[in-house]
Amino acid sequence: MVPTTIFYDSDKRAHIGFDAREKCSAPEQLLEDFKVQLGQHDPDAITKRSSGTAHAPRTTVAGIAQDFFRALLTKVNSALELQGRPLPKSLLIAEPLALSGIDMAEENWLSNYRRAIRRILHGRFEQIDFLPDPFAVFQYYRYGLRHPIIAEHRKHIVLVLDFGGGTFNISVVETTKTGDVSQSGVNSRPLSAKSVQVGGFAINRLLAADLMMKAVEKDIRAEVRKSIERADRIKTPDELTELAERQQTFYRHYRRLLQTVESAKLSVCNLIANWNLQADLSGITPFPIQVAVDPYDPASRMATLKLDAGMLRHAFEENVWKAKLRDAVKKSA
Repeated sequence: MVPTTIFYDSDKRAHIGFDAREKCSAPEQLLEDFKVQLGQHDPDAITKRSSGTAHAPRTTVAGIAQDFFRALLTKVNSALELQGRPLPKSLLIAEPLALSGIDMAEENWLSNYRRAIRRILHGRFEQIDFLPDPFAVFQYYRYGLRHPIIAEHRKHIVLVLDFGGGTFNISVVETTKTGDVSQSGVNSRPLSAKSVQVGGFAINRLLAADLMMKAVEKDIRAEVRKSIERADRIKTPDELTELAERQQTFYRHYRRLLQTVESAKLSVCNLIANWNLQADLSGITPFPIQVAVDPYDPASRMATLKLDAGMLRHAFEENVWKAKLRDAVKKSA
């Protein structure tokens, strides 16, 4: 698994995935979400390039995606060569079912997304095909994990729950009589599908906002709430430079906190043995987190707070499960 993240170092070299997160010391230089943006622009249209920055030499979404794919394929090909395996001639890419709050991805978005990727990968593969995300999940359990039931040579009707970084997808997948999915005909789309714009990143933002509200003084809490909303809309270094210095300082504190929350969340989750919503979580060690008392001050004093399993469960149950997912699962299943 490689997170869709890229970082350009001082020599303008691209680092991707976990390597990007480790090498990037300034959170505002970490580029994410470009996968979604790739389908929002016509790849055949002339794209105006901005001036760029020292840490973001690529200033178009297509350019950033191209660097990401180049680095990714270099890693994949090196691993295959070490194992003595031939390099692939065909590529199958999973594509989203839903984006921007709509149930099914709009055809123009999918068209832009596919054409952009085909252009980026031109000449590298003899054939490039696309598969809906739920089918990719199903294929993993059938051919990757080889689940004993899913791998059976018979027709399946499967409920797929896919909780990702940005979206939660619920789909009912119907296979062919031999147990496979198809790229055409009645088995090429889910029987039922629903997408909710909430995922792991949303949980991180909920936890970070909660921690920040506990750390800051009461007289700036209203301003902090507005700054959080503004920071969540920032996607590129160019957008960050348009903010006032005070808001840029806040953004850096906030992004740093989000990274810490992600690490803390994973550490706490690894200690949870029983995921029942009524399970006793009192014995799980909390994770200490440093939070700026004044996020508008670059040298702010830091408060030491804790993220524990109970706080994580409450955020999921109240703000994600009850508010977003429960009804969607009932209606789709």
